[in-house]
Amino acid sequence: MNSKKITFAALAAFTAINLVLPISVFSQTNPSATKGFCTTISTISSKIDQRIADSTAKLETKRTEISNNIVKRQSEKTARRAEKRTKQAQSRETYYAKLDEKATNETQKQAVATFKSAVENAMNVQWSAIDAAIQVFDSEANNALVQRKSSYDAVISAYRSSISAATEKAESACSSGTEQKTIRATFQQEMKAARDKFQTDRQAIDKVKGSLQTQRATLKAAVNKAMQDFRAAMEKARTELKAAFQQQIQ
Repeated sequence: MNSKKITFAALAAFTAINLVLPISVFSQTNPSATKGFCTTISTISSKIDQRIADSTAKLETKRTEISNNIVKRQSEKTARRAEKRTKQAQSRETYYAKLDEKATNETQKQAVATFKSAVENAMNVQWSAIDAAIQVFDSEANNALVQRKSSYDAVISAYRSSISAATEKAESACSSGTEQKTIRATFQQEMKAARDKFQTDRQAIDKVKGSLQTQRATLKAAVNKAMQDFRAAMEKARTELKAAFQQQIQ
């Protein structure tokens, strides 16, 4: 369950690192770079587009990896639960056999049969409740991941649009004969604004964790209740069996 939290954090870090690096292209302030800015704007734009395209491709690869890992972990957890339950069932059968040996009359034999039925029913109810709670949590967690992906895609799209708009504005200014120093300064400011907005929007997405935390608490509460109900049913079954045998059954 905590793996979902780790997944979100890893994806956020990956997105931030890979999508804001292109802005470093504009950190140079030497005079020659300023003088020839209009002649290199198309090259700069192409480099930016390529870097973002490469970063987006890496992001998709990372998303696929994360999605596959989530499916794998969920499958492994399901397999571990099934294995544990099989072992518990085998242990119960051994215990039932011992009870059958102790039952010496019809009353005791009937009490053992009732006990077996009560235990198996309580176990099945517990498993069903836990499985249902896990299914709900996994569904909500997967939905949260999909929603976060959608939010990130929107932020990335807006980021790319801002960069494209800044580039087109600079190219237009170059065509109109505006001083290159002014064009470059404006371009740098707008690129920085695009980067800062991307970071702010990304951080806003990262802060939206309440829904999943609520589902995690709901899952924990459902599991605890299922276990409590099972213990109560088991205590009742033991009490009734003990009465039939008139002795402590461990």
